[in-house]
Amino acid sequence: MQRTSAGNLIAHVRRSIVSAAALSILAAPTQAATFVVNNPFDVSDAMAGDGVCATAGGACTLRAAIEEANELAGADTISVPAGNFGLSHGQLEISSDLTINGAGAKRTVVDGNFRSRVFQVSSTGAIVVTISNLTVQHGAIDGFYEDSGGGIFNDSAAPLTLTGVRILRNRIPGAFSSYGGGLYNSASAILTDVVVKANQALSDSDSGLGGGIYNEEGGTMSITNSVISRNSIACVGASDSYGGGIENLGNMTLTNVTLTANRATGLSSSCNVYGGGIDSGSLTAVLNGSNLAINGNAAIGRQSSAYGGGMSITYNTATLSGVSAHQNRAVARQSDDSADGGGVMVAYGATLNLSDAEIVRNRVVGGGDASGGGIEVEGTLVLTTSLVSRNQSAGMTAGAAPCGGGVANFAMATISDTVISLNRATGVDPFDGGICGTASLTNVTLAGNVP
Repeated sequence: MQRTSAGNLIAHVRRSIVSAAALSILAAPTQAATFVVNNPFDVSDAMAGDGVCATAGGACTLRAAIEEANELAGADTISVPAGNFGLSHGQLEISSDLTINGAGAKRTVVDGNFRSRVFQVSSTGAIVVTISNLTVQHGAIDGFYEDSGGGIFNDSAAPLTLTGVRILRNRIPGAFSSYGGGLYNSASAILTDVVVKANQALSDSDSGLGGGIYNEEGGTMSITNSVISRNSIACVGASDSYGGGIENLGNMTLTNVTLTANRATGLSSSCNVYGGGIDSGSLTAVLNGSNLAINGNAAIGRQSSAYGGGMSITYNTATLSGVSAHQNRAVARQSDDSADGGGVMVAYGATLNLSDAEIVRNRVVGGGDASGGGIEVEGTLVLTTSLVSRNQSAGMTAGAAPCGGGVANFAMATISDTVISLNRATGVDPFDGGICGTASLTNVTLAGNVP
């Protein structure tokens, strides 16, 4: 009896241990994991899903950590140390809840080496992804089979959050249309303390949209305390291009954002360009913003027309306050092409509510039409408590008839509590240096405009 009791006891204990181990194995995948990258090379995980970040050589690489996280349930975390993490086996694909923390935007660099996009955030469901304190650079896609997001592509229904991230020198060469040289978003994205710089979206036969950022129709994006600079779009084909820095077709909110030295360039006679700094351009788009610096951007039509050197609003509604738009320009070099809206272009069907703005030292230079050195209105403008000063409309050829060095209104402009001063229309037969066209004016000061 004693032996039998002891045997039963041992068997019971063994069964308990096995059962506990089985439960532990079943429960493990639901627990969030933390992986610490310790190797800069681009090598895959040896056995994704086993809960261990390890290549065949035993190292934890960034790719191996992401592959492991994709196979595990729960919101995992990856810590990436200082260093350059170059990609040689394609983009890093994220398909589950994940946080990636770098050691600092200037210390941790994930580099596509111009071989592939850097990050793709994509899922059939809603995954929550946060990337912080690192640089995403030198991403590139071929522009033939893929055309969106040279640096980062996001179509997850849950927010992609970027904090303290630099998106630098990514590009889309563009066999057809190109969308978002730095970042493409068709879902939800939150950007804070982000620098988007020197990205390109180029098109050989169609449109380039959003040299730095492209927010797709239906997408939602907020950008706070960030800089969008030196991004560019260019087109050679038969379609117009939009948004050297940002192209917004969805719902976008900008707070404390600087857009500077971005450029939209039309290289063919059938490729007009809109919005050197930013274009918001669909029937359903919404743009809201406060405390914006839109300075030194350009829309250049080498063989075509150019609209909105700093900003263009087309077909939709924008409400902006605290805007500084300085030294932007729209230039059309051919004798039959137009340059309109050096600082701001409010196109047909659009409404811009603009308050507490400084529209200063912007310029249009047109071979054909040249109007609205500061602001061109072909839709609806409501302008309050602002300064429009020292802007210029310059016609390069006879018949250009430059007008509206400050404001050119060809639709509906309502202006109140605003100073319009020291603006000029120059060239052959210039007229109405201050305001070209009839606007509704209340408590508006017109001073020193020429002619």
